[in-house]
Amino acid sequence: MFKIKGYLKKFWYLILACICLLFVQAQTELTLPDYMSDIVSVGIQAGGFASPVSDVLTEETYQHLLLFVDQKDQKTVKNDYKKINKVDQEMLDTFPKAKGKTVYQLKDLSSDEESKLENILMKPMLLITSLDSMDTSSKEYQEKFGQLPPNMTVYDAISFMDESQKAKMFEDIDKKMDTMGESTLKIAAGNGVKAEYKKLGADIDKVQTDYILKTGLKMLGIALIGTLAAISVAFFATKVGAGVARALRKDVFEKVESFSNEEFNHFSTASLITRTTNDITQVQNVTMMLLRIVCFAPIIGIGALIKVLTDSPSMAWIIAVVILVIFGVMAVAFAVVMPKFKIIQNLIDRLNLTMRENLSGMLVIRAFGNEKHSEDRFDKANKDVTNLNLFVNRSMASIMPIMMFIFNVVTLVIVYYGSKQIDLGNLAI
Repeated sequence: MFKIKGYLKKFWYLILACICLLFVQAQTELTLPDYMSDIVSVGIQAGGFASPVSDVLTEETYQHLLLFVDQKDQKTVKNDYKKINKVDQEMLDTFPKAKGKTVYQLKDLSSDEESKLENILMKPMLLITSLDSMDTSSKEYQEKFGQLPPNMTVYDAISFMDESQKAKMFEDIDKKMDTMGESTLKIAAGNGVKAEYKKLGADIDKVQTDYILKTGLKMLGIALIGTLAAISVAFFATKVGAGVARALRKDVFEKVESFSNEEFNHFSTASLITRTTNDITQVQNVTMMLLRIVCFAPIIGIGALIKVLTDSPSMAWIIAVVILVIFGVMAVAFAVVMPKFKIIQNLIDRLNLTMRENLSGMLVIRAFGNEKHSEDRFDKANKDVTNLNLFVNRSMASIMPIMMFIFNVVTLVIVYYGSKQIDLGNLAI
């Protein structure tokens, strides 16, 4: 293997290209599930509204939000929204019911500024959504707001409260929010923005359709990039494998030509034929497999593990168990199969030797009437190679169904355990 390293050096630029493209391929495969999750959780569940930050707010909602925002954060909200007394035609095309109303429009913000505003408005938007959707005849509503004067709204009462009174009144809601995961909070807050859009006459169905189509197009683009990367890796890996095989055959042939009679006595002709054909073909195949699969496995494996630990650490134990089981299966399989590969090479040498002797000694065999003996010798060598190859291939072929069984069981475990986490709001679908 160390000697082959010298041949690989000649193709360092192609190998480097393969590794870079493998990173691209792995990234595309790890990114696609995120977009699929967005389509389900944001596009379908939240109607395309992924953020508690609305592009446009009615004056009523804007004032209500400020009631639940801390004094230090109110300045941020006021700086990020601008007041518009007269709505232009472009905005009316999207929000037809905003005509004649005073609205607050979101300014152009950087990603950091928008992220900060999201954190500020998450809880206030959820509180407003909860209050607006609360049934006035319900027991909960009567306990909290049943004593209000007839002409006083809930928001009028809250405006007279200080921070401690607000915290006490919404203690139950805060506890519920604490049990909700981040994804569930975003969906709930997004529904608040959805209600605001509806209030202003926006086409909610169009927003949802546009979001799903936009995300779907991104997925198609990423999938296309991944496909091109995979094809390029296969092309470059094939070129490296073929180049290494070509250089090896040339050097082996030149080396054999330089052998003395003493050196020829150490190698049979059949063995030399096997080394220059079958053995070098195996090296070529291994080189291609190294670049296409062996290098790809740790890249996507480590990437997936990081993703699991980042997005859902509570499910990391499933991955740990699977890795142990897979390594156990692979260790047993290779312990059984690997010694047989060496035997196969020797048997192929013997098969080549028998074939060569039959061809070179054909006239002698006929002269002594040994055709049947020669056929039996070849048949035995052929059957030995066939039987051992069948054993090796059956052993290797059994790995795939075992792996598929493990993967399907893991899928069931993930769906079972993950559904409980989704129900608690700790995970996105």
